[in-house]
Amino acid sequence: MTPDVMVALATFALVLITGVAGLLSLRGLREQLWLVTFAEYTRRYSEIMDALPFEARRPGGQFDLEALPADERDRALGAMRKYLNLCSEELYLHNRAKIDGETWGIWRTGIRDTLRLPCFRGAWRHLRDEYDFFPEFREFIDSLSAK
Repeated sequence: MTPDVMVALATFALVLITGVAGLLSLRGLREQLWLVTFAEYTRRYSEIMDALPFEARRPGGQFDLEALPADERDRALGAMRKYLNLCSEELYLHNRAKIDGETWGIWRTGIRDTLRLPCFRGAWRHLRDEYDFFPEFREFIDSLSAK
């Protein structure tokens, strides 16, 4: 083998190794970004749910939004608005393929289950018109609320 061929093979091997290392680094970075995103959305969800009365979050609970004094109802609706805003961000990320299908499946199931709670159905009736700017989101929530 001539020195020129050896240099060419060594250069090719170096380029190949560098490319593989670069791809592995990008893959690790992507996984880390996913973890940070997932953790941030989970943290926000937890804070929002903690701001609501326990009875409002309990499946089968008897929480009645309309029976609350105006200031308490406004606080509860504010927390529910934050939740809906979080959901609209999740749908936006999904629609632009910024999150993977598995993550979207988890989030979508959580949204569906939360919207089954009577207090959230009532809140959606109060807050629905605030989402005129995002018709896809309104349709998405309407479809989940109807089930």
